[in-house]
Amino acid sequence: MARSDLMSLRAVLVDFKVRGMPKDEMLECLENLRAAADENIILELMDFVEGYCIKDLSIY
Repeated sequence: MARSDLMSLRAVLVDFKVRGMPKDEMLECLENLRAAADENIILELMDFVEGYCIKDLSIY
């Protein structure tokens, strides 16, 4: 997956946050996707939610 694709998925997560989705619920949804999708991509998205990234990319 290209980095631009990852950033597009991150933008979707940010939109969910803006609409009021709690962090724990977002992580639960991503955890459920791990079995059905490319686990590495899901883990990178979870890092954005948890803040295991540069500050500018952190969602919460």
